[in-house]
Amino acid sequence: MEKKKASLIYGLLVLLLIEMGIWGILHYRGEELTETSLSSVLEEAINRALLSSGIKETNLVKKYWKETSNEKGGKWVKVYEEFVVSPSTSLNEVLRSIDEKITRSGGKILSYNFLDKGKGLKISLGKGERVTHSLFIAKKKAPRISIIIDDVGYGGKIEEEILKIPYPLNISILPSLENSRRMAEVFHRSGFEVMLHLPLESKNLRYNRGPGFITTDMSGEEILLTLNKNLRTVPYAVGVNNHEGSRAMTEERIMSEIMSFLKKKELFFVDSLTTPNSCAKEVAMKEKVPYRARDIFLDNKREEKYIEEQLWELVSQSLSHGQAIGIGHPYPETISVLRRILPKIEAEGIDIVRLSKLIENES
Repeated sequence: MEKKKASLIYGLLVLLLIEMGIWGILHYRGEELTETSLSSVLEEAINRALLSSGIKETNLVKKYWKETSNEKGGKWVKVYEEFVVSPSTSLNEVLRSIDEKITRSGGKILSYNFLDKGKGLKISLGKGERVTHSLFIAKKKAPRISIIIDDVGYGGKIEEEILKIPYPLNISILPSLENSRRMAEVFHRSGFEVMLHLPLESKNLRYNRGPGFITTDMSGEEILLTLNKNLRTVPYAVGVNNHEGSRAMTEERIMSEIMSFLKKKELFFVDSLTTPNSCAKEVAMKEKVPYRARDIFLDNKREEKYIEEQLWELVSQSLSHGQAIGIGHPYPETISVLRRILPKIEAEGIDIVRLSKLIENES
């Protein structure tokens, strides 16, 4: 009797253990399926959130998977995705959209950080304390253009028309003209950036015989005196670009004197590239003077159609290289095109900036 009772108890224990084992296996598989399913659900929610924020598959830079483990030895696959988006994308809105859709899907944002002064966003997502997805969304820099209007300083109605352009142009003023100082003050007060348009000797000596003219036979002292006088007549100048100068720009001695002066005055230099043999870049680098070169002349032909084409070519170069500099002149045709086309360029996501900002950011 006792043996039968013991056998019965033993049999019941075995059955109980078997049932517990089966329950454990099913429970484990259920959790595994739940985690796998959740990861897929979260990914769908993330994709919906990104799409609703204007972030498409074409914005994806990199996606990869990595096996991750915890202290208890558990292992799972973590998804990493990196996106680059337009400057106008609101990262705050992206974060809110992801938070809303992830919460509905049974997950949550475990951590997030805004990086590089709000130009990047890093988000960790998952369930409980387990991170299953890591997103990095960065804003790409908008292409930038700067436009210089040369040969300003004579006064007249055309310069009043320039003042009506609501964009931060650079106004390069010829020195020692009757209206040089007044125009520098007017444009500065109106929010434009003032430059000195420095007259330099050309191979064709019929040119550049106006005030403030620097020749290749000048001594270093004469060049220094001329530069100081020129700057006094163009107050608020933040930089310099050359007016003609196909001869002087090839003379290392002349450019060394000019760059040394600009370094002391903390002014930048823009090479108008009136000659392919300019040595300005090498000398500027040697003297550690901020330097840029003109990319496009806008108005070699005084025809609106041509000027408009050149302006869009400037935009094209900014898209290829990140930035571009155009030079135009105070012609009615040029001013008309700028007033009409600059709003369209801005609408395309191109930043129209002062040269000092472009050069500062580049540095």
